[in-house]
Amino acid sequence: MLQPKDSLQANDGEVSTAASLQPMGFTDILDSMFSLYRNHFRLFASICSVYFLIGVAADLLDGISALFLPSVNDLSSVSGVGRLVSSVASLVAILAMFAVIGTLFFGVTQVYLGKRVTARAAFRQTKRRFWPFFVSGLLYGIVIIPLILLYSLGWDFPLDLLCIGVDLRFLCEIYLPEIADYVIDYICLLAAFCVGVRWIFCSLAAVFEEKSAVRSLKRSGELVKGGWWRVFGVVMGILLLTSIILSILPMSSGLISSITGSTQDGEEVPQEDMNLLDTLASMLELELPEPTSWWSFAQYAIWSCLVYAIDCLILPVGVIGVTLLYFDRRIRKEGFDIEMHATSEAA
Repeated sequence: MLQPKDSLQANDGEVSTAASLQPMGFTDILDSMFSLYRNHFRLFASICSVYFLIGVAADLLDGISALFLPSVNDLSSVSGVGRLVSSVASLVAILAMFAVIGTLFFGVTQVYLGKRVTARAAFRQTKRRFWPFFVSGLLYGIVIIPLILLYSLGWDFPLDLLCIGVDLRFLCEIYLPEIADYVIDYICLLAAFCVGVRWIFCSLAAVFEEKSAVRSLKRSGELVKGGWWRVFGVVMGILLLTSIILSILPMSSGLISSITGSTQDGEEVPQEDMNLLDTLASMLELELPEPTSWWSFAQYAIWSCLVYAIDCLILPVGVIGVTLLYFDRRIRKEGFDIEMHATSEAA
């Protein structure tokens, strides 16, 4: 397990951040977030390049299978091979994403604490802690994703449970289903927010503090306890910021698809038939086109590179923000800054 003194080995020419550990406000977190991103961009780019290469390779493999196998999809065995290739490619991309996120979390903790770290060393730590990190993230998703899906897809409430008596049937049919849908939808959304914020630090507990998967979730709850609203506000601010950036970058990258006059399904659309709303919609759309020819496959490859490049640019921003919030909670609740100063003086 990492000891506090291991995090005090500052880079050459840098002052250890142990001397400047202090509680941070929202603006301080934003300022430090972009400062760390800018000063250590090469490290974060090196880590994210693994996700970029594996993700693009998985998409290209999926695209090749979609391009060639449908021509003989009357054979069930070949069709099964195509589905298997697509499933394996998706699984590899997901595992790569988990590994890169865990590596980013560990890398950010080290540069924040002033320790020299390389992408290889960060990946090595994530490899050691991958399964606790993966299981904690999986549990997080198993709880959060169904709640969000229930909110987004809606809920058809059974009338028979509410309608008692013939006279009330008409009112129940008009008002109660809609009210029940709204109530259940927002209960699901509220539950997703409560659990999501409470477990927001589980990845850091697994990778940095080297807790088990279940203990990581409990540890995150301990840090959030007493400051749920503050954590919620900062996390929402970070999500809003990354959403704004995500809404800007696809517009510039979408110029390629609007210039070529192609839609996401690979069918060409004459430029004169595309109005302004159609062009803006195509620029904001990040779904990959389905390759049906060599030309559409080339578009598919270019679009895949753009999508993963945007992901790699944005991913470290959110990770850095959550990590800074994690240290802020430890400083406020546990006196982490005092612990670091005492350890530094003792060394």
